[in-house]
Amino acid sequence: MVESFGRDRTILTGEQAHHLARVLRAQPGQLYELSDGCEVWLGRVAGVSRDQIEFSLVEKLTQASAEPRLVLMAALIKFDRWEWLLEKGTELGVTEVVPLAATRTLKRLAQAVPKRSARWQKILLNAAQQARRAVPPRLLPVSRATGAFAQVDAQVKILLSEARESPLLRMVLREFPSPLQSVALAIGPEGGWTEEEREAAHAEFTSTLIGFAQRIDRLADSKDRLYASLGNSRCDLLLDAMDKRLETVRLGLRKMQHRVEGMDTSLTVARAELRGLDGRLAGKSETPETRPQATNFEPEHY
Repeated sequence: MVESFGRDRTILTGEQAHHLARVLRAQPGQLYELSDGCEVWLGRVAGVSRDQIEFSLVEKLTQASAEPRLVLMAALIKFDRWEWLLEKGTELGVTEVVPLAATRTLKRLAQAVPKRSARWQKILLNAAQQARRAVPPRLLPVSRATGAFAQVDAQVKILLSEARESPLLRMVLREFPSPLQSVALAIGPEGGWTEEEREAAHAEFTSTLIGFAQRIDRLADSKDRLYASLGNSRCDLLLDAMDKRLETVRLGLRKMQHRVEGMDTSLTVARAELRGLDGRLAGKSETPETRPQATNFEPEHY
């Protein structure tokens, strides 16, 4: 991600530039998608140095139509599963992540959040790049669950609950007109919500829903099921974006064309370098040691 785009050039610096230059071995002529958080451009590598990479801008890329704003309010769990949650949520289109310190959240997890924030921001950025998203999800500070329920701003607010009488997610979403503008989903801790938290949610939230089956799942399994269900429930919204997907395919074909042009340029440069190398080798082949030496031959007298 670059800081900004110039008129026809931009510069990538920092850790991403180092990774691109030293690990991926970026070469002049190669094409990459670049984003400043607002726009996406196709850029061709113009120069590679130790601390930065300069790009010439080829064309501005069309972004897919905005999907509903999805706020994920998740109680903190063991950090390996939490980081998996961040990665998969980004891939599914989550726009904001609110870590929740629920009553039954382990205190040591909430206390460790400030030390982990930089790592989580990096996970979100890397996942967004893998998912070809222009903007990674926004990570908000950790909040108490009851306070976060009242503060979140969304058209539809849903609390995930293990209560058997709660309706299913798919049934809840059908009650609202499509397309939805924003949805907030709240996921509880391993021990579940307390009665106080349930009452706070009922006062603010649209509905509650069951844990996807008539049994109590492990939290990690429930989140797996949640993401699977989200994928199914958003099918109608994704159908409206099919034309955009076709445009993305056309864009990919144009990018391939640009890459072929870049390869042609690289081949031309390589041929020129080889010709120069051949010339240098030819010059070195006639060194004083290899050049024929004249000999003074004096015939013997008999």
